[in-house]
Amino acid sequence: MPGEETEIPIRGGTGDSGSSARPWAIVAESVFLLAVGLAGAAVAVVILRLWETDLRVPFNYQAGGDLFFFSALVKGLVSNGWYMDNPFMGAPGGMHFQDFPQLEFVMFAIMRAISVFVHDPARVHNLYYLLGYPLAAMTSAFTMRRLGVSRSSAAVAGLLFTFLPFHYMRANAHLALGAYWPIPLTLLSAFWIYAEQIPFFSAGDDGSPGRFTLRSARTWGAIAIGLLVGMYGVYYAYFACALLVIAALGAVTKSGQWKRALAAAAMIAVIVSGAVIVAIPTLQYRSQNGANASAVPRQPIESEIYGLRVVQMVLPVDGHRIPALANLRYRYLEQTKINQSLNESNTATLGAVATLGLLALLLTAVFGVRLVPRDDERSAALLGQAGQLATAGILLATVGGLGSLVAILALPEIRGYNRFSVYIAFLSLAAMAVLADSMRERFARGAAARIGVLALLCLVVVIGVLDQVPAHIAPDYAADRAQWVTDKAFVKEIERALPTNAMVMQLPFVSFPEYAVDPGMVGFNHLRGYLHSKDLRWSYGTVIGRPGDAAYRAIAESADPVAAARQAGYAGLWIDRQGLVTEGSALTEAKLVERLGMPIMSGDERFAFFKL
Repeated sequence: MPGEETEIPIRGGTGDSGSSARPWAIVAESVFLLAVGLAGAAVAVVILRLWETDLRVPFNYQAGGDLFFFSALVKGLVSNGWYMDNPFMGAPGGMHFQDFPQLEFVMFAIMRAISVFVHDPARVHNLYYLLGYPLAAMTSAFTMRRLGVSRSSAAVAGLLFTFLPFHYMRANAHLALGAYWPIPLTLLSAFWIYAEQIPFFSAGDDGSPGRFTLRSARTWGAIAIGLLVGMYGVYYAYFACALLVIAALGAVTKSGQWKRALAAAAMIAVIVSGAVIVAIPTLQYRSQNGANASAVPRQPIESEIYGLRVVQMVLPVDGHRIPALANLRYRYLEQTKINQSLNESNTATLGAVATLGLLALLLTAVFGVRLVPRDDERSAALLGQAGQLATAGILLATVGGLGSLVAILALPEIRGYNRFSVYIAFLSLAAMAVLADSMRERFARGAAARIGVLALLCLVVVIGVLDQVPAHIAPDYAADRAQWVTDKAFVKEIERALPTNAMVMQLPFVSFPEYAVDPGMVGFNHLRGYLHSKDLRWSYGTVIGRPGDAAYRAIAESADPVAAARQAGYAGLWIDRQGLVTEGSALTEAKLVERLGMPIMSGDERFAFFKL
């Protein structure tokens, strides 16, 4: 029957159909995955130079921007039990984040569990980011094994997947995106649509799907993966559903078995259910307070700005160790005038090994080239399936692709299609692993040849990681700590000057969470006060489009902001001097000093605080 050859059991492993496995095989696989995870952690220690860090300071703190945003969410999670509502931001009414929810429930739940043992928000933030390395290594190696890849090839591909530029470039500023460990499991569920036994259906006697059932291990595995992905963020859920649609189209077209489409639909329903469960607080809040279109304005054109660019995937990483390769990317960016800091495109780099894998997938899917021997149907099937997923995924995510049409018709909120590069990276590395196994089975017959292959795979790991990771990617821990200490000392001095639970008005006005600020200001800088205080309440953090935001803006833009702030009950003014208003305003520094006396200055003279 068509599709029968697509069932891919683990070589020498536990099997792939949910049947009972020998206990020793399960133990061996568990030990293998743990070893891969430890290897991923060890490499992370080296490339990030973790012996130099202070976990009490968020990595990349001096860079600010979105790092402050996520740091504030983590502090709210640790201090208040969850991140959605925070009485210490958006004073006096508090910050209510349901209008701009971060739907990564699983991520926040793991950090909440960490906070039971580690009470410092910065440590919780850093630890979850670091945990992403061993988790990505383990889930990628696990998925490779379920697809039939040997342990050695799975370990190599898993480690290369773990250290994609997407991971360390996102770091802990885009915490959920950088910690992409659920992605391999997402792709595993898509491959199951091609397999002989599919989720939600028994295996028929003729090789086609049988009756609907919930009694198979694969069905419950699909449910678990679906809920995990649905509760890990909107992009993970959306891309997972897209991949399942692609897999269903490919599998049904080849086999003619429409139940494969039903299995994909059932898995999509599970994913959507998980996302809806996470969104319940937002839905309840909006039903009580009305919708807020101002909170997250998105336009279809943004899918073009943040779309996937194939050339950005295959070019060498920014800052490559080899100057000629580094210059190649620089020349591309310089001559095309692409603002990579705006469109995230630099993070999409695959690395040399995955780029070769992508080439193999395109040769297979587009040109029908057979890259494995004719008697190796298992490898040929996997390459064909991965090629379908990768090729169709590129058509969806690329600039000017189908994703732009989706944005126009239905979902302008989904704009960062460059983020699909991680899925393509995994598929490409899986292709390289399959090809390596196929070549080894064909040529490496003796013991000496097998040892040589293992040595070659170790060399591929070293060269591959060095190719993907520039020499200087570790944060400047000393500079991070210096800025952290400066900000902390400033806020502590403010706390000594004010009573407990006092409110601080932060000026100039900056909307939250979407902001438009002075060129001299960096977004979310007003969050520095909250990050270092224990019991003060800060005006910044009330969501745009709500009454608290309007009240904050009214005070800031009134004819006499000082009097208005006093009348509203604020005990002091926090001034970002880089965004201070122009001469002629009531908020020039000279006028504030004349009226309120000399301020408390931050150590770097960036901020000034006036007591009211």
